[in-house]
Amino acid sequence: MFQCLSSTNNSIISDEPINQTIYLPLYGKEHIVYEKSGLNQWNAQGRIRDPNEVYIPIPAIIHKNYPSFFPNRDKPFNLQLPNGKTMQSKICQDGGKALMSYSNRELGQWILRDVLRLHEGELLTYEKLQILGVDSVRIDKINDFTYEINFASSGSYDRFMGLNIE
Repeated sequence: MFQCLSSTNNSIISDEPINQTIYLPLYGKEHIVYEKSGLNQWNAQGRIRDPNEVYIPIPAIIHKNYPSFFPNRDKPFNLQLPNGKTMQSKICQDGGKALMSYSNRELGQWILRDVLRLHEGELLTYEKLQILGVDSVRIDKINDFTYEINFASSGSYDRFMGLNIE
């Protein structure tokens, strides 16, 4: 079973108070981790991609229910990781459907290699997430320019959204 990197449910990195918290799924509709998008964006066709190129999907309902949570599209902000590292990140793609790091690889290095321990070229699946006991990330908004991220246990996004989960 996967162990979350944070030992508490409070702020992970800083002593700053949390302004607001949301959860984002690491999968798409119907609990599918698509083979060529999201955390498998590195596998998409059309151009040569870095093996760590990923984005975290942001469902449209998040923007609808929490319209001022994230900065506007392509506006940089700091995303603090549980390991103490801070990466510059942004909201991208049509409809702001993607949370990405500015290097377009840094987030994938942390998620795919450092935490999930996938090998380059290994597709992430929802089944693999279930084995690890995670399927979501928790994003804590500290202020308009600083956010913290941590993995969340399976079902966290569904519970956050008030969805029926089995």
